[in-house]
Amino acid sequence: AKYDVSSVKTIMSSGAACPTTVKQGVVATFGPVLHELYGASEIGGVAVMGPEHMLQKPESCGRPAAGIDVILLDDKKQKITKPRVEGEIFAKGFNIDGYHKQEAKTKEAMYNDYFSVGDVGYFDE
Repeated sequence: AKYDVSSVKTIMSSGAACPTTVKQGVVATFGPVLHELYGASEIGGVAVMGPEHMLQKPESCGRPAAGIDVILLDDKKQKITKPRVEGEIFAKGFNIDGYHKQEAKTKEAMYNDYFSVGDVGYFDE
């Protein structure tokens, strides 16, 4: 190897989905050190994918982060429980407080105690 990378213990990816080829390259170069975080500006981290599953399900953004509950709603605001059915992502947890000084916008983004992340996704299991 051209460089000694043995001191690299953790690499975080966030902000946009990390392409599978990049994940494969990071793991090939550094070993199983890659973590991917999915979240939103308004609420922070929603899901985390650790290195142990990174290449098993490279298209996944992981499981809900500690203390976070995630649900999917269809366009009629009904919960989606079946795998691989897309819906709007809503999250509930200690880190969710809504939009700063924008109560109306926060109320519009809420479903019960869940806050809309503003993305569409699906559960794979």
